[in-house]
Amino acid sequence: ADIAYTSYFGGRTIAGIERADALAWLDRASLDRSRQPFDLVFVDPPFDADLVPATLARLSDHGLLVPGGFCYVEMPRQGGLPPLPGGWSVHRSGVAGEVGYHLLHGMPRDLPRDV
Repeated sequence: ADIAYTSYFGGRTIAGIERADALAWLDRASLDRSRQPFDLVFVDPPFDADLVPATLARLSDHGLLVPGGFCYVEMPRQGGLPPLPGGWSVHRSGVAGEVGYHLLHGMPRDLPRDV
């Protein structure tokens, strides 16, 4: 998988793209104490790999999404979302052809519907 990230830390932007096993990368990222949690994460794995549940669990368990952060997920339309990590909620969902897309909150937060 290609993992792209951008962080703004200490007055500078840090960006990168890595080719790695995404789940292993998330495990390693959780051990890097200099890494800040992400405000927004995009999850778009190969549809036949069933990686969404494990990816969401790692993001939550490892604290890699800031409180109130968002996670955008694409997955097969017919499968529906797996159970979400504790405290996560669906902000918006829709379909486009065979793709289901979902914007998730990392933690409940009152936001206007137009966000």
